Amino acid sequence: MTYQGRGLSHLALHNVIKDTAQKVNVKDAHIHKFRHFYSVQTINAGMDLNTLSKLLGHSSVLVTEEYQRSMTTAEKEKSNFI
Repeated sequence: MTYQGRGLSHLALHNVIKDTAQKVNVKDAHIHKFRHFYSVQTINAGMDLNTLSKLLGHSSVLVTEEYQRSMTTAEKEKSNFI
């Protein structure tokens, strides 16, 4: 949110991430990486895929399953998915 209480635009959020990443010398920081990180962490915490799918605004739970498929073996073991 902005100081005026309004939501950030996609471009504004992109610029905040880019500027902050440069300040702390992090390369290749993108909005999608935060979204992916959030998704994997919520799966690890036990959130069901249907709920996560709705939170992310996916048209189908099949789209959300891509996050589960992209998890490493260690992440899957931690989440009891294997």
